[in-house]
Amino acid sequence: MMVFRSLYSSIKKLALALACVLGAVVATPVYADASDISAAARSVVRIVVFSSAEGQQTIVSIGSGVVVDRNKVITNAHVVEQARFDDSVEIVVVPSDGTQSYRATVSAVVARKDLALLQLSSGALVPASIFAGTVSDGADVFAIGYPASVDVALEQSEADVLRPQPPVKTRGTISSGRTSKSVESLLHTAPIAPGNSGGPIVDACGRVVGINSFGSVANDGGAEFYFAISTRELAAFLDNQGVAFRTVRGDCRSVAELTRAEAELEAATRAKVEKEARVAAELQRSREGKVRSDAEHAVISALFRRS
Repeated sequence: MMVFRSLYSSIKKLALALACVLGAVVATPVYADASDISAAARSVVRIVVFSSAEGQQTIVSIGSGVVVDRNKVITNAHVVEQARFDDSVEIVVVPSDGTQSYRATVSAVVARKDLALLQLSSGALVPASIFAGTVSDGADVFAIGYPASVDVALEQSEADVLRPQPPVKTRGTISSGRTSKSVESLLHTAPIAPGNSGGPIVDACGRVVGINSFGSVANDGGAEFYFAISTRELAAFLDNQGVAFRTVRGDCRSVAELTRAEAELEAATRAKVEKEARVAAELQRSREGKVRSDAEHAVISALFRRS
């Protein structure tokens, strides 16, 4: 019994060590948690475009954006279009929390992709994580941004719009990927409105999976759908501009799914350990039986020799 216990203990330790090594090598799925959406919202900003023509400051465009580096923000090209050609137009980036907003300039634009990169004149914000994998059809997604219809409903003034406040979050699903002649996009059902342009859609783990650009108009009670520029387009644009952005991989799975998978792995590991222990025990018993048999034969042989 002492040999069996020692052997079983050794096998169990070896199996656990192997599991730890495999766990370090294989990409671990990411947990989905409601707090991930709130964390992702910290990287979403409001984009306010002002015109100072004729000595009067007026808002000419409002949109959303997402921080891709500490001092760089991505948004839609159409949101900041007027700032590209008019020196009297200024861009203000308003974060989701804190006490101040920041001036920004257009650093790069690819109009046919509806993407624009903004450079903050000062300050630093929290960058988002960009998903580098493929989003599955039917996956849950959340649109995060600043729809103007909410500002109107809440009777927000210009001063209110320039004050940091949490973005609006809406939920939907991915319908499928769509590719037009100019841009690869994702079709989804998370409601957006004017003001959401340039803001992200994120998965249940809070990772950016697209940049909202436009939506379809429902006629005669038809369904509304919304389009987001894919992260593949986004990554190519940022790479061309030399932006060091954060990408992540791995499946986004619920806690229940991960708990079940971990339980199945643990059960499989335990079954393997027990099987190896049984084999070892049987081998030990066979050896002990042979030892006893050899001893008996030796005793019998000795008795015959004496007689």
